[in-house]
Amino acid sequence: GTLPASAGGGVPHLYLQQLPCSWGSLFLPRPWLLFRAYMQARLEGAPGPLVPRSASNGWSTSWKKFMIELSHLSGGVFLYPSFPNQSSLSTNHLEKGEHIGGKKNKLTHRPIDFTVPLLLNLSDLRQLWPPQPLDALPVRDLFTRPTRRSELHARGIEAIAAHRGVWRSHAREAAAPALRLDRILERLLPATTAPR
Repeated sequence: GTLPASAGGGVPHLYLQQLPCSWGSLFLPRPWLLFRAYMQARLEGAPGPLVPRSASNGWSTSWKKFMIELSHLSGGVFLYPSFPNQSSLSTNHLEKGEHIGGKKNKLTHRPIDFTVPLLLNLSDLRQLWPPQPLDALPVRDLFTRPTRRSELHARGIEAIAAHRGVWRSHAREAAAPALRLDRILERLLPATTAPR
């Protein structure tokens, strides 16, 4: 997407958002491995949190549901470019899947609501260089509201604390995935390294 103009009048070229994109994303190895461990624990029966006001709470096994949960719990963010005309490096072609044309999904999906123009002017890529420090980039939460990384981190710590008892009692009853999930989340959120 394209962000609104900043206080200085210009549109930032990069921004951080808590909501993952499933259209052509690139994930770095460490976060992807942590996500895979989290998703595996969830698929093995570890109870997940309800993400406040998120449509993903009603999804069944979409990988993006688990990524949204994890970004909520960890306070994690994703790096996005902001090109003119909402141009993108990828788009959606509305292929059938869990959300598009699925048996349980009764919604009508219009291409205009999902497709975005592809970036054709490759010189627009130059606006991404030199990159700004991550701490200087605008931050958006799961619902694109402006926020700070420290606020997302604090919300994640609260959500983990609220669910820790559920995970531990589930681990005693079901024999392990929830306890492993608790350990995964502790690795994600060391209490001493809150971002600014």
